[in-house]
Amino acid sequence: MSEDQTITKNISVLLREILYFLPVFLIIFFLLSPIFSWALGAPFYRDIQLMATNEFFGEQLNLSPTNFLKHYSMQLGSLAIAYKFFDFSSFSYFALNIILRIIAAFVIFFFVTKWTKSRLAGFLSSLFFGINTAGIRSTVDVTLFQVYIAITFLIIFLDRWLAFHNHPNRRNLIVSTALFVITILSYPERMVGLPFLVVAAELYWLFKSFKDKMNRTLVLFHLLSLIFILILLIFITGSLSPIGEVAAKQVSIGVLLLSLLIGSPDTIAAIFAFIGNLLIPSPPLNSNYLDIQIIKSLGDLIPILGIIFVIISLIKRKFLLAYLWVIPIVFSPFISQSKLELVGWQEDWIAVTRLGGTLFTILNLALISLWQKNKTLSGIGLLGTGLVLSNLLLPWLISPQNNSASDQSAFRFVHRYYTVPSIGMGLLLSCAVSLILQSFKKNLLMRSMLVLLIIVPTALLILLQVVATRHYIMAQDKYINLNDANAQKIDLFWTKLRPFVKNIKGGEDNLIYIDSDGSLSERYITAYFPVRIDMTTKGDSPKLKFIFQESELDQYLMQHPDNQTLETALFAFSWHNNNLKDIKNELLNSYDQSL
Repeated sequence: MSEDQTITKNISVLLREILYFLPVFLIIFFLLSPIFSWALGAPFYRDIQLMATNEFFGEQLNLSPTNFLKHYSMQLGSLAIAYKFFDFSSFSYFALNIILRIIAAFVIFFFVTKWTKSRLAGFLSSLFFGINTAGIRSTVDVTLFQVYIAITFLIIFLDRWLAFHNHPNRRNLIVSTALFVITILSYPERMVGLPFLVVAAELYWLFKSFKDKMNRTLVLFHLLSLIFILILLIFITGSLSPIGEVAAKQVSIGVLLLSLLIGSPDTIAAIFAFIGNLLIPSPPLNSNYLDIQIIKSLGDLIPILGIIFVIISLIKRKFLLAYLWVIPIVFSPFISQSKLELVGWQEDWIAVTRLGGTLFTILNLALISLWQKNKTLSGIGLLGTGLVLSNLLLPWLISPQNNSASDQSAFRFVHRYYTVPSIGMGLLLSCAVSLILQSFKKNLLMRSMLVLLIIVPTALLILLQVVATRHYIMAQDKYINLNDANAQKIDLFWTKLRPFVKNIKGGEDNLIYIDSDGSLSERYITAYFPVRIDMTTKGDSPKLKFIFQESELDQYLMQHPDNQTLETALFAFSWHNNNLKDIKNELLNSYDQSL
């Protein structure tokens, strides 16, 4: 096959996969579509101000590795670049974020479909990632769009990494190693769990390659190269050193391992509290449509079903599997006995932990039990488990504490760390479902039963994620009142206002009076426009105040009779029917005549 034919074939394959991905695209797009109408919220301005402090803009954008590649600098740097293109266009930022999320979902779809030969697995894994409630804050907090670029690199790396271990050669070795570096550098703070996963898997593959001398040498060289590069990256990025946000909650690996060895209920419950939230959105979020008693009842019922699998394993004389299937039976009561220091509504997390943790355990056991049926499908699912554990368990184990209720919300403190694990949970769920259905496709009776036992619960899990995510977006929309700001109107107003205020002098008290037709959000402009103007002016930060009431303007004019001061420190505009007019001279003349 010629090179042109190969390119044509690859393009046709890509187009076909895009067509199959279309339903996932539509679901994600319509689910997240309300976000397009939002104005830029507090997280955006918080990061904008932070970057300004650290000189991330203009000619002072710091690209040196010692600074730019540490912790959140990649995120802030990407936001600085976006700011150069989008200024304060809210639609552009949210469109970029959602497009990058959809691209990451498609890459997951393509990766899973390619390796498992199952479009059902590809569909479920990409859909679960795209709609997952626990990771939605990476889209709601628009400044976190960099994580989706990192996820895209992560999936491409996993593809080339698996390609190397399926066909060990120099080309695959070089490509996978290079992508390992690119993936970590794309967002060091979000990829801190990747080295744990990679090194553990590399040791497994090295053990498997002992009988093959040629492959063993390549695998060993690959492992040593990755370790050397990892050590180098740690010094460059500082990605494993604690930062203020997580330092107080980090638990050392030694403490973690000891807790697991002695079976500390608090430790295991803390781990599964966050794992459970990936599968079952936390009850307080769903209180309007999901009774917590339903989750508690399912948490009691599902472990009982494990008894059936124990009996089946014993009948087939598979004693190890019988032993493993005891885990979901004892897991629920074990978690119930844990004495977590939870506050208020957080007590409901025990129910989520029991049900979500039990389902997580059962999905893994299903993959292990059916390993011989399809090793690739099972392996991709277990790779998903590795992504979940490496990104939640080893880098930072977050133990519930009673000092702040908001700290424990899955959508506050750890929401940023949920985005990558949501990929893994999607892989685990989709591969387990596909493998179970494939394993019994010749048995029509069993397959019919599995449709009820597997497809229906899976559909309910997906539906729960969709409803919870939609509910969360609507709740956020109402809570921060972003739509009240009328983002498109705000952006248009800013475009027309900016030429008038870009030369505001710093270090002075400035007043901006707006005679509005009521189409603008006074709350939003008062809160955020001083920051916008500060970012567009040169010199010292100006002291700004926006007013919308004529009585406040009259009071200001009475306090500042000096016309010279008014000439430089007062700005007045009329905003009617989307037209901005400078009315400062008219107001001053009218005020002078009244005197």
